[in-house]
Amino acid sequence: MAACRSTAVRPRNVRNELWRRAGLEPITLHEARHTFASLMIAAGVNARALTTYMGHASVTTTYDRYGHLMPGNEDEAAALLDAYLERANTRARLAAVERST
Repeated sequence: MAACRSTAVRPRNVRNELWRRAGLEPITLHEARHTFASLMIAAGVNARALTTYMGHASVTTTYDRYGHLMPGNEDEAAALLDAYLERANTRARLAAVERST
């Protein structure tokens, strides 16, 4: 019986040539996986859903690998705190004005 070879499995040099003919730089499966995760994060998919899609054992793994790409970086956190404190300060000033009238 002759060996059956899937048409989806091609030698690396053949795959790379097909990528180049399409005007694309060849990437590995690993790179494709990271690209998928990055695009999902950019689209707004939450970490728990991404954990499921990526097949990670826990959301901790997802955060460890992709946390730097997720919303909520240090600059955003600082801006949120500044806005909160400004609102609190405004309330305190309004309360002081109300007490003095």
